Amino acid sequence: IKDVTNLNVLLSNENIFIATDDKGNNGDYSNAFTNITVYLGSSDVTSQSIYKVIAGEGVTGNWDLENKKYIINNLTTDNGYVDFQVTYDKINITKRLSITKAKAGNQGETGLGIKNVTNKYSNSHINLYDFMQFLVYITFFKKMKKNVYN
Repeated sequence: IKDVTNLNVLLSNENIFIATDDKGNNGDYSNAFTNITVYLGSSDVTSQSIYKVIAGEGVTGNWDLENKKYIINNLTTDNGYVDFQVTYDKINITKRLSITKAKAGNQGETGLGIKNVTNKYSNSHINLYDFMQFLVYITFFKKMKKNVYN
């Protein structure tokens, strides 16, 4: 009986997310790459394998055969892929790299900022920060009083 061994294709990144603005433009491609490694059982056969790299619609990139690295330069669609067809010793495997744009949310309205709180019992104004500190002190001392007398 002949030993059965599996051909395994590993990508350093199987899913890549490209951070963009809310319209899907100005993508950050600085970490948009994957390295490929091929094993037959526990033996590394990366350098002896044959590769066919197929970029899907909207994907622009470069295949570095020497370093077995695919670098994505641009994605014109919201989602894309790159298929790696690997052949070693008449065994064929296809591994897919998925690429997705991670769009920023829509720009919100400008906030109003922190305003002064008007004390309804007088015409004086108090700062919101001072008011919040006051509430914290009252809560703290009520708890302390409760713990001391109970």
